Amino acid sequence: MNWKDKCRVLSDKISDLLGDYMIKITDIRGGWLELHIKERVFSASYLTSVAEDLDNLIMNIQKPLVDDFYTETIYFDGEGSELYLTFRKDRNDCLTIIWEEYSYPKLTLDCYECDTDEFIREVLSELERTKEEYDKEFTLK
Repeated sequence: MNWKDKCRVLSDKISDLLGDYMIKITDIRGGWLELHIKERVFSASYLTSVAEDLDNLIMNIQKPLVDDFYTETIYFDGEGSELYLTFRKDRNDCLTIIWEEYSYPKLTLDCYECDTDEFIREVLSELERTKEEYDKEFTLK
């Protein structure tokens, strides 16, 4: 079984346990928020443009593919930790998300797969649901 098949099996098991969401934004306060990708949670600081980065990602993955796949990585800053989320869309509209979290000296790696259109709907829904709170509690103004 290759790594992609292992990720799919793991992702299916996690969905059975936690429900069907892929992304959630919670606990927005004082310049911090919790970013959830399935069972993984990262505390992102105001130094990261979470909403803007997710908006840009959505614009980019909605475009028709020029090559066999499109890849984009987003960086999130935390207190003493960093998160890199790499998104890879293929011609079958499958979106692979690779989670790389560095909490020195520890590295946490995980990967998930989902339908690109479903992911886009979830991100837009989360951004709309949290917009007022995000603008008030997370951004520097």
